[in-house]
Amino acid sequence: MNETNNREQEFLEPPNHDVFHVHDDLKHILLYFKKCEVIITDIPFIKEKMRDILDQGLNFHAYLQRSISHSNKLEMHSEGAINYFELFEDPNIDQNRISGVLNMLYESTQVNERETREIKEGYTSIHRRLKEINDEIYKYEKTTEEKIKSLRMEKEDLEEDLKSVKNMISFFFMIGFILAILQIVIEQNIFMITSIIAVVLAFIFLKCNTNRDIKIRKVEREINDLDYTRNLINTSRREIEIHEIYDKMVPLIKKMGAYNGYWDSQLSLLEQIIRDFNINTDRERNFTMRPMKERWKEVRRSCDSYTRTARQIIKDVDNDDDVLIHG
Repeated sequence: MNETNNREQEFLEPPNHDVFHVHDDLKHILLYFKKCEVIITDIPFIKEKMRDILDQGLNFHAYLQRSISHSNKLEMHSEGAINYFELFEDPNIDQNRISGVLNMLYESTQVNERETREIKEGYTSIHRRLKEINDEIYKYEKTTEEKIKSLRMEKEDLEEDLKSVKNMISFFFMIGFILAILQIVIEQNIFMITSIIAVVLAFIFLKCNTNRDIKIRKVEREINDLDYTRNLINTSRREIEIHEIYDKMVPLIKKMGAYNGYWDSQLSLLEQIIRDFNINTDRERNFTMRPMKERWKEVRRSCDSYTRTARQIIKDVDNDDDVLIHG
């Protein structure tokens, strides 16, 4: 009998309704997604990630609406639990009426368990994707920095080569000039031929030097473009601040997970209570558990409060134009 009493006690225990006490986090999350709607960037990669973030915002809104809808279902479940207590106050009750209420509560619990699990999984999926987006942006930023570093090293190597080639050009022009003078003075054809070869080599190196100079300017442009891109990425990262928003989602996920655990445990408990139900012992036991009725009324009030508060927060955020101006 004590085991049955304990099961009944657990069944009669209402859920911890602090799952609804996430108003500040909820407003922050909604404001964040609204701010993302007006962030503008010229980087195709960041544009793609912004679209992904906005998709997660749409998903969050959808699951938030489901949580509001679920709050209404919990309110109905609370009504059933209150009716369960009130039935025992009627001297004319019979087992069929009690069994009917218990079965209704069982079906309601099944719905609540499934919906809280899906909402929790939905929030978790959004949280995971936001973290992935943050990691992808960070990786893209690091890749850009590595490209800049590699190009700067390439530029340094080209400048060293350019310096060496300039020295070679000066050397061959000088040799050609000296040999030309010797040919005039000594009048030996070998000096003229060698002088011509030296000058030709000097022009060949000069051509190579010009190509290197063009390549250096090309590398400089690439570095400048990547520097510009990196600065835009840094600006975008500061505007997006994904790490802040997925941290704000953790309380919602934890509380919804605990909430789902409550409904999961209720399913097995209700199965046992329905199977072991005895109207005489249950009538006596419910007299000692009347305070639970008031607690279920409190849950019902909390449901109504959450629904009104959540809808008001959504309305306030929709009407908040400051976030569009100041971000």
